[in-house]
Amino acid sequence: MKKFLILVCALMMFTSSTAFAYTDAEKKQFYDGFVIGLFGDLPNSLVANGHSRDKANKYTAALKTRLNRKQLEQQTWGCISKYSVAEIKAREKELAIKCFAPWMTNFMNKNADLYNLLR
Repeated sequence: MKKFLILVCALMMFTSSTAFAYTDAEKKQFYDGFVIGLFGDLPNSLVANGHSRDKANKYTAALKTRLNRKQLEQQTWGCISKYSVAEIKAREKELAIKCFAPWMTNFMNKNADLYNLLR
């Protein structure tokens, strides 16, 4: 499940139309797109992996309420902001794992109780 969510996270990060830049407004835009993409497509990914739509929606809604956006930004921006837009696009999977996997693993572990919603 962790690998699946990391890949979804990576996919959402790099398929969003958000620009990678270093201004506060663009950083906000990046994370707005990231969160929308992550939680917007998660139910479809869960359904594709055999979970019912109702359970996938409940799980996603519950998980979304537990997202600490400030913590997400603090734990990932320092890494991702080191790279230019071109570097991020060229090395998207590598950088998604490098910059977001630790946060995603921690987030999923802290919310493991929500897996019951998928059963």
